[in-house]
Amino acid sequence: MPHLYELTDQFKGLQSLIDSGEMSADDLADTIEGLSGDLVAKGCDVLLFMANLAGDIAAFEAEIKRMTARKKTLQNNHNWLKEYLRSNMIECDITKIESPVFTAALRKAGQMVEVYSEKDLPVSYQTMVPASWKINKAQILKDLKADIEIPGARLIDAKQGIVIT
Repeated sequence: MPHLYELTDQFKGLQSLIDSGEMSADDLADTIEGLSGDLVAKGCDVLLFMANLAGDIAAFEAEIKRMTARKKTLQNNHNWLKEYLRSNMIECDITKIESPVFTAALRKAGQMVEVYSEKDLPVSYQTMVPASWKINKAQILKDLKADIEIPGARLIDAKQGIVIT
């Protein structure tokens, strides 16, 4: 069976045969019927393959979700054990634990800033963060459809979609 794109090319080639008058009405009907049957069969094959891919995608999404949850659990366990070791080392006044494989050592805590009242801070310690702009395409579409000219925007034909049920 020919590829789907080959069938599409054959359909396009029929138009030139019709325009030139090289094909009779009966021949044309038979050819279109044969090509249509092939095209529908090939289209069904494509749809079945797409359904298989959709199933694979769903399985991957479920596995990603499961593995993400497992990763989070492992990360939480790791963090809890690290804090457990740190707090017990502090409680027992142990600054270093050495083994042939690992070494755990408490380090001196550095200093950090706590801002308890932002409104009382001098302006010299504040930075202006500019607002960002988001383009409102829905409003632009509405105005362009109402024949309002907008510099920097225009209406174009969207790509034709396909609905598969």
